[in-house]
Amino acid sequence: MSKISSYPSKPILEGSDILIGTSAENGQTKNFSVQALSNYAINVWLSAISWKFVILEPDPIIRELGTISFENFEGQSTPWANITKLFINTSMPNGTASINYLSRLIGKNIILGDRNNLDGYGVFQFDSLTQEDGSVYSMSLTYVSGSGVIKALHYYGIQIDVDGIEGDKNYVYTQAVAAEEWGDGTPKMVTHNLNKFPSITVIDTANTVVTGEYTYIDKNNVTLTFSAAFAGKAYLN
Repeated sequence: MSKISSYPSKPILEGSDILIGTSAENGQTKNFSVQALSNYAINVWLSAISWKFVILEPDPIIRELGTISFENFEGQSTPWANITKLFINTSMPNGTASINYLSRLIGKNIILGDRNNLDGYGVFQFDSLTQEDGSVYSMSLTYVSGSGVIKALHYYGIQIDVDGIEGDKNYVYTQAVAAEEWGDGTPKMVTHNLNKFPSITVIDTANTVVTGEYTYIDKNNVTLTFSAAFAGKAYLN
């Protein structure tokens, strides 16, 4: 047999090209395709930064490291809109943990994206993360939008939905007629629809800051009451 160094080199590889190597299982010499080696390397990398969606029959006792699954390990090709809870093992195969990363995403919109298919993803509001057993947690999710369906043995990344992030919202209410109680309706209240308890600054028509009594009815409505009637604006941030 000729020396390996005597064979011509191939600068551009193709997936169907064959390499010779030794099997770690039994020490035998075997052929390995470039495509198979590439897939293996990619999957090793993905397993460290992503979660493999698994379905198993019968149900196993332990949820494997770095996996996501439904409660009873079913769910192949489930539409994203039907998903409200997933179980996730926050311990990764490379010895790292993802619990701190996932905890920072609670309350935000996230993308559960298929690493094998860019057009396969679900956008969810990440409602809660509850410890079930050791490093296994359940994720409560509210569907927002998506494309495709979830696929068994595909790797999925979890990241914040940047398009879903809004700048700090604010609202300006104008009280055109002098009054001690500002707002509309009965009882008087200001409806700002900011979905939060905003800070409030009130000024009169001379641009002087006026203090009063503010009562938050809920995250979208507040009452503004003053000791004397005047007109002006309320800035809610």
